[in-house]
Amino acid sequence: MAFFFAKKQNQFAPSKKRFKTKSLPGDKILCPLLILYMRITYYFFIFFIFSILACERSIPFPETNTPSVLVANSLFTKDSIWTVQLSQSVAIDSAVNFNFIPNGQIEIKNLDNNLSTLLKHQEDGIYTSAAFLPTSEATYELSAQADGFQSIQAINTLPKDFVINLKKFQRSEYLKQPNYLFDIEIKDEPNTANFYLIQIQYTLKKEGELFYEKARHFSFDINSDNETVVVDHAALKQSYLSDANFNGQTYTSQIGAASSLLSMIELADELTAFISVYSISEAGYLYEKSVERFENAENELFVEPFGVFSNINNGLGIFAGYLEQRLEVRLQ
Repeated sequence: MAFFFAKKQNQFAPSKKRFKTKSLPGDKILCPLLILYMRITYYFFIFFIFSILACERSIPFPETNTPSVLVANSLFTKDSIWTVQLSQSVAIDSAVNFNFIPNGQIEIKNLDNNLSTLLKHQEDGIYTSAAFLPTSEATYELSAQADGFQSIQAINTLPKDFVINLKKFQRSEYLKQPNYLFDIEIKDEPNTANFYLIQIQYTLKKEGELFYEKARHFSFDINSDNETVVVDHAALKQSYLSDANFNGQTYTSQIGAASSLLSMIELADELTAFISVYSISEAGYLYEKSVERFENAENELFVEPFGVFSNINNGLGIFAGYLEQRLEVRLQ
């Protein structure tokens, strides 16, 4: 008997059936774009490598020989002796050194009555007067000279007396920092441009000890010039206010003042705020704004350089008059 065995097909063996792939319509577009992208990347990489390895060539920079000039600084107020500091400018790439001038000649003249006085050197380039005190609304001229320098001049007027009052104050937590808001009323003089600086200092008394700290200032007043000093300001050394929009009116401005001392208020026996409002000439106002802008921009990497305002002819510095009114407010 013959037996026949049928060979069983392996169901797991791979099929020999062939399938044809069909390209998509977009492949004809994507492939050339991919090749183009790879070529661009390749050439960019080569360019980048050569740019790094490129040779350097020094470019000569012409040295500037700017002559040194006299520098005079004087912020004067009524019923106080004249004080002027005289020094000389230095090149920007020189070491920081205050070159005070002890052998200069400084004269202050009242242009309203032609009276004048010569100032005497004391120390560190500081010259003072024996008498001849400034008076409100008077215009004064500063003249200074020293051997080897061009003479300098400046003219400025002391502002008129003014009146301030405190309308109210309240505790605040602006920017999650303890502070107070003060509503300060200013009786502005008409027919002349007036400029104000507002400073607040806190004094805290605890167990017989006194602690002092100048506040960090901010303002929500639409007429405040704080934003022209530092955008989104919150910690200025003083607040800036011009009467351009309220000339001759009685105006109330709200000033905020923050301080680390206020975090100790619960433990304090007494807390007092000293408010100083300065009416200052326009030259002094521009000078103070430029100084604070300079101080805030000093540590900024990407800021355009700028100079501090000066009103000294043929030289540098500031000659400006101001008046001050003070208020003492017991907060606790």
